[in-house]
Order: sequence, then C-alpha cells, then structure tokens
Amino acid sequence: MRLSDVLVEPAGEGGRSGGKGVDARISQRRFVGTAEILELFLQGYEEPVRARIRAGVLPEAVRYVRVRVNDGAALLFPHG
Repeated sequence: MRLSDVLVEPAGEGGRSGGKGVDARISQRRFVGTAEILELFLQGYEEPVRARIRAGVLPEAVRYVRVRVNDGAALLFPHG
C-alpha cells in the first residue's frame, strides 16, 4: 500500500498534468455515490488499473485520458 495522488484528465488537453503521465483508455465506468470508479488500460501495460475520482469530473463521452500519479493523497493497493 502506498499513498499517492492520482490525476485523471481528458487526453490531449495538457491541463494540470502538463503533458506528463501515461495515456489510457477508459474501459468501464461505475458511479458509487459521490465517486466514480474507472477501469483503465494504460499504454504499455497489459492489466487494467482502477482509479476512483469525484463523480462528474470527467464528461461521460470521454474515453481517452491521461493518468499521472503523485505521492501524497490517495491509496494504491495491489490487485489480486
């Protein structure tokens, strides 16, 4: 388990990630109260990862995003 901040934003916008991070495709979205669980396929990785973000942060039509992880604000757990 490690403490990290996960930033997920639409691909190609540059936004807060400053062009850093990994391109990913959203394969599944699930709303859970005030949060949304994303299942993501990151470029260069075979297994999907899951990220929890605030509901409504990403428009529903967005399928391609950029993901960046910073130490300090969210918990990452090994899958399996």
